[in-house]
Order: sequence, then structure tokens, then C-alpha cells
Amino acid sequence: MIHLGFIFEEMYDMENAIRKVLDAFHTDIQCLRFSYARDAEGSHWVVEEGLVKDWRPMLTNYYGNASLVLTAYQGLTILPVRMTIEKEQDCFGFQFGFREESLIPLTIDQQEVMFMKDMQKDC
Repeated sequence: MIHLGFIFEEMYDMENAIRKVLDAFHTDIQCLRFSYARDAEGSHWVVEEGLVKDWRPMLTNYYGNASLVLTAYQGLTILPVRMTIEKEQDCFGFQFGFREESLIPLTIDQQEVMFMKDMQKDC
């Protein structure tokens, strides 16, 4: 797995932050499934299946996980992505996991260039 992480020190607008990060990758992202913890201990989880349109429950509760698909990304037909969210009292972060085998058509150098270009876009 290739992991990319983002940490935000201000808790002001988590929904806007995730939209900016996701748009940096691709504007056509589909969320196939997500889950979130309703308590800080992570003992009560809610799972939403299917094409999810409203992400707010995942962003307004505690920990979150999502299965995303980026379509037509950098010449690849479909790129599955695993996203996790973690919140603390003074910050929150997103982590994205890409399966290396999904990127096989690209060399390691091409993968690095592709991700660096995306991260250099204005968010």
C-alpha cells in the first residue's frame, strides 16, 4: 500500500478540507462505502453502503473509513482508494491508501511524479 496523509491543525471546516484534498486528486470521485464511529472509543460503528452522496455523518462523528474509486485517473481506468479519518481535540487528519498493484501500469518514477503533481496543485 502507498499511503498519503494530511493533517489539519484547525478544526473549523472539515467538510471543506476533505473536498479540497479529494479535488486535488480528481474531481470525479465515487464513494462506494463508508463507516464512522459514533463514540470516541470506537465501539459503535455505522456503515453506509452504495454510492454515498452525503459525507457529513462521517465527518461530524469520530473516526471514519471510506472506500473510494477515482475514475479515469492519470490514464488508469479505475483506481480504488481507502480513506481514513482521525480526529483529535485540536486537529484532524486524512490518510489515503492506494494499492500498489492498481498502479502496476506505471513505473515507480511515474507514480511519484503523478502524486507530486497532484500535491502541488492549489488546494
